[in-house]
Amino acid sequence: METIVDYLKRNLREAGPARWAAIARETGCSVHLLRKLAYGDRDNPSVNTIQPLLDLFNAVDRGERKLPEPLPEAPASEAAA
Repeated sequence: METIVDYLKRNLREAGPARWAAIARETGCSVHLLRKLAYGDRDNPSVNTIQPLLDLFNAVDRGERKLPEPLPEAPASEAAA
């Protein structure tokens, strides 16, 4: 049976890094956390930390919603500001 952390890792990898900023914005989690989970650098996060991600991916699995589309990248002039 797949652990919760493995479930999140698999779903984050399938979603791809391009979507992580949009997932972070929708769930209130940081992109840094998503990256750590996806690459196995965080193996025991608290339930409060990952519950929004679980809710999102479970809803996607049930067909109740789709993954958020990747956010458009800001132009270089805006990113430097």
